[in-house]
Parts: sequence; structure tokens; C-alpha cells
Amino acid sequence: MSLYFDHVVLNVGDLDNACKDFEKAGFKVIPGGVHGGGLSRNALIFFKDDSFIELFALTGSWKFAIIKLFQKLKFLRRYQYSKKWGLAYRFYSRAMELKPGIADICFLSDDYKSDYDRIHGDGIFLTKSMLARRIKPGSGTVKWEMASPFINELPFFRSAYSPPRELQPEDVVHPNSVTGINKVTVVVLDYKDMTSKYETFLGQPPNVISAKEGNRNRFGLKKTEIDLVKASDEKTLQEQLRGKGIGMYGISFSSHEKLKEPFLAENLHGLTVI
Repeated sequence: MSLYFDHVVLNVGDLDNACKDFEKAGFKVIPGGVHGGGLSRNALIFFKDDSFIELFALTGSWKFAIIKLFQKLKFLRRYQYSKKWGLAYRFYSRAMELKPGIADICFLSDDYKSDYDRIHGDGIFLTKSMLARRIKPGSGTVKWEMASPFINELPFFRSAYSPPRELQPEDVVHPNSVTGINKVTVVVLDYKDMTSKYETFLGQPPNVISAKEGNRNRFGLKKTEIDLVKASDEKTLQEQLRGKGIGMYGISFSSHEKLKEPFLAENLHGLTVI
């Protein structure tokens, strides 16, 4: 097993306001930087269990204005299943189309090339591996490789960062007591098919936690679990979560003590905590 849950991508409209709101809710927020190409930037919330939340926002650059026009004219759709540009389509189309909230989930591979070859060889078509970079505030550049299945409900995955991430102990300490993300819930329409796809993608069978009803499976990944839930059997959960055919995501936090209120009442920019 070499694929593990890494982070959720939280689509926010205004990154500066989102950072302030998450800090108000008791999270330690660290500036991330601008992604290569200048179309997006982020801030990061790291946890002790090595998971994190990426606050993701598009920039106001002239390049983005062109991308937005192409999106409006539906020119970008031709790249949805492009091996070269499919990953960029995935990121930017979701950021423009979806309301604030979890737009994606990412897995980390400790053997990236082998995982890429295995997943593709097992019949899940992938984009080409993309070399990504982020220019950190002040100085320094972080690089990594990543790829994405053409199946929207499946996560994208990445290699380790280069240079490796260096966090100080205080970077993962949050006043609200959150220590990590212990579960990600994904509501899917075709439950049997997506269970099979996740099994292929992750290279491991699920633990059936609702065998009688056949409506919930769980994949254990180090400290974070992925719950697949059958949409038709979870009307209330569907109302809590939101998505447009890409899977509907919600997360559960772990903590070293009772989560300090009232952080869940703060504006978390569409982040669904269940």
C-alpha cells in the first residue's frame, strides 16, 4: 500500500478573507504561495497526522480572465479528457463552477511512478504526469508531480514535495484542538461501480461497514478513512454535502480533547464537517 490520504482542496472565493475566518475559527493558517502559471494561489492548514486543508483561490491575473472567458464559452470542455490538460481542466473548471466548499481530495504516493503505472495498467485512465510548482512567499519554490483519473469521483494523487516540507512544531498546533482529519465521506451515485473503482485505484479492498444494506464501504488509509456512501440511501447526508456529479465530500476532525466551540459556527467557506 503506497497511496495515503493527503489533503482536501477547499475552493474559496477570497483567499485573504478565508484565512481570517479560519484563524477566527481556531486554525493556524500558513501562507502557501502562487502556483506555477499564476492562475491560482493557496494557504495551508497542517495537522499533526500529516493531513492538511488547502485553501485554494483563483487569482485576478489577465491569464485567469482569458481562462474564465474560455470557460464561459465552453471551450475548456474539449480538454476535460485530454491527457495533457485534463488535470488543469479539473482544477480550474471546478474552481469556477462550484460554490465554496471541498472541490477535490488528494492522495500522496510514496512510490509515485509505480502507483501511476499500476493504476493505469489496471484500467483507470490517467492524465499525463504533470510537474507542478508553487512559489512560496518571500522566496523558494516547491515542486512535485501529480496526475488525475478521468473519473471525477476519484481523487488526484501526487508525489512527495521537493524540497521536503519543513514544519515547526507550532505549525500544527491549533487553538480549537483539531489534530487531523480522521474521515472523508464521499457520496456516490453508482455505489457498486465506484467501490470497485476505489478498490482498483487504492490497490486494496474496502471494509464493508454496512453489509446488510450494502450502502457504505470504508477504506482505511493510515490515520484517515475514506467512507463511500450510497447517495440514494442517504438523503439527509446529500442535503448536508454538495457536489455536481463529482462526489460530495464532508470531513470529520480528530482532536486530542473535545473540540472547542464555537468553531463550527464560524464561516468555514463551505467546508462540511460531519
